[in-house]
Amino acid sequence: MRLRTFIGFGFLLTIPWWVSAFWLSEAQTWLIYALAGLSLKLLSQEVGLISLGHSAWLAIGAYGSALTLQAGGAWWLSLLIGVSLGAMSGWLLGWTTERLQGTSLTVSTLVAALLIQELLLLAENWTGGYSGISVDTPDFLKGSTDQHWSYWMSVVALAGAWFCWHQLQDSTIGRRWRASKNSSQAMCLGINPRRVRQQALVWSGGIAALSGVLLALQLQYLSPEAFPLTLSLEILLIGLLGSTNLWGLLCGAALIRFLPQLLAIVRMNLPLSWQDIPGLEPLIFGLILICWLWQKR
Repeated sequence: MRLRTFIGFGFLLTIPWWVSAFWLSEAQTWLIYALAGLSLKLLSQEVGLISLGHSAWLAIGAYGSALTLQAGGAWWLSLLIGVSLGAMSGWLLGWTTERLQGTSLTVSTLVAALLIQELLLLAENWTGGYSGISVDTPDFLKGSTDQHWSYWMSVVALAGAWFCWHQLQDSTIGRRWRASKNSSQAMCLGINPRRVRQQALVWSGGIAALSGVLLALQLQYLSPEAFPLTLSLEILLIGLLGSTNLWGLLCGAALIRFLPQLLAIVRMNLPLSWQDIPGLEPLIFGLILICWLWQKR
């Protein structure tokens, strides 16, 4: 299994040498989506939590790193601040929802995402509100191979998060996470399920914020519209549909990432009266989620 994983990441590293600039940009977005899906998979698989507000963590990481760069901070400092803000928001969410369970906790993540969107608009002096802000490109990404380096950063980030997760799975922390799925059983073992859940939210928030930092560097422009609730739904589907191996995660991310392009092609071949039907993408995503839930029933 580990050999296939190393081969997979080795293959991903070679992509810039044999694809066009357009497809390299698409591949980078694909990896960023996979990283965000991994952050949710950590919650759903290890702790049994479902989040509907992961887009908020991406926004926190993206804006945190972008504002650091605007203030003259180094790229590594912007990365550190973005990830730290995501981890801190995960801790805060775990603290404020300490007594919530199941559906109530899931709804609270949705409320948090809506709250973050409103805060981005209220803090217009820093975030630009609806007008958005530009993201300064770090010096080492301004060369002729800047797109290659930006892509390789995404590969390294995904690889680092993947191997950290699997190291945690085999550690005491991972065993505590899995034991916390059953609160009564965990308490019998001397495990505080609320504290363990909060720890998992910190890890998930940090990884999701990391994907937000990478997304900001790729887009080079941020606005609240870049982090809609549909993005949370897409991340949720990636985390649920992707299997436990690397290729399963990448296939789930590819399905969700490239499905809108496929639907756009389908729209072009529909009758004119059907081409402007609103809400087609969320409808398809919702049907995919319903099918998944029906299968797991």
